[in-house]
Amino acid sequence: MADAEFKAMSDDTLGERFRSLIGAYDGACKAYEHAKAAEIHREFYAIEDELRRRRKDEDWRRTGLEAASLEEIIERFKECAIAYEDADGSDETEYLYWDLDKVKDELQRRPGDQRRVLFALYTHPDIRVRQAAADATQTLAPLLSRHRKLNIDDDSWAPPAEGLDIERARVESVFATRAQKPNKLSELSIEQLRQRFVDLTLRQSEAEMYGQIAKYNRLYGQIDAIKDELKGRSGDQRIALIPLFEHPNAHVRLVAATATLTVVPEAARKALEELAESKEYPQAGTASGRLRHLDSGFFKPT
Repeated sequence: MADAEFKAMSDDTLGERFRSLIGAYDGACKAYEHAKAAEIHREFYAIEDELRRRRKDEDWRRTGLEAASLEEIIERFKECAIAYEDADGSDETEYLYWDLDKVKDELQRRPGDQRRVLFALYTHPDIRVRQAAADATQTLAPLLSRHRKLNIDDDSWAPPAEGLDIERARVESVFATRAQKPNKLSELSIEQLRQRFVDLTLRQSEAEMYGQIAKYNRLYGQIDAIKDELKGRSGDQRIALIPLFEHPNAHVRLVAATATLTVVPEAARKALEELAESKEYPQAGTASGRLRHLDSGFFKPT
């Protein structure tokens, strides 16, 4: 859309167009439609400038980082990622979340969407930094981002030689070396994987109790990695999680039952029903909601 066209729009029409472009941009990025994404990016920020002018508010949607160099913003990103997790669950958490969000916004608004520089942080020694980098780039390279989050606790991580979206996302220059180290989960026995599953879900339960959202989400990826490894074993070894339906911790039961809905649907559903009736909150409420979504078809386990 030409600048003259949106300048002729009413405030309401222009605002509606502005909001529609947010989802459209993410969709184009996820589909690797680079030319379309670039055009939407240009239009979005041109409309933002026009809305700012009309509002007579020069600070609207400003990040405060406009004068910072790219190198300074990267350093700020790392500082914010660490501070946000360090404060996880405290009164400062929300403020630091938005502080980190402003850094991501500033990177995104720069020509070419400079969130791309964060791919280099996938191998950062601090797990908090690489988790934040993977989260911030998940629309730019969905498969690569997910792979990193599933293996977020692997300090020696490198992307596999094939099977991800590195070429489609156009980040080959960042990951020129792709000699993936052996997956450490593949070296564990079924019993070891189950014990790791329990350990991680117990830690996630504690994080939920204390409102530690960043920690909870990071553990979510690690738990998913265990489920994926079990699923890939001969015969789909997620069946090894069935004994956890009787675990004393409600969160362990919830995650185990959800993970096995496709391999033992009746038993897993029964475990969710019992949890929903147990009044062990918040897991009882989550189980109840999950059952509703199963019945409606909104949630389709894989």
